[in-house]
Amino acid sequence: MPRFLAVHILERETSEDKTFEAQTSSVEEIERFEDMALEDPRVFGYRSVCGPSGQSLICILEATDEAAVAQWFADLGLRVTRVEHIERVKSEARVS
Repeated sequence: MPRFLAVHILERETSEDKTFEAQTSSVEEIERFEDMALEDPRVFGYRSVCGPSGQSLICILEATDEAAVAQWFADLGLRVTRVEHIERVKSEARVS
């Protein structure tokens, strides 16, 4: 299945004026997103990285197409900044 890179700035839509405000996510909330990506038939979570502030998230997911990735995150209430098809993911990086 194709792999996609999804970049998010973790924000939530405010109910009054339909604007977005920054949302800091806890480790537990990000782990919940990861668990959901392992159980959903539309996507499969391959890897995720969270920024130190908890406000940005980068995910690598397997899905049929970009639209499936974007819709999955929309269903979670997360706005996707970018979804891009990727060809290769290196398993381990060597740091000297």
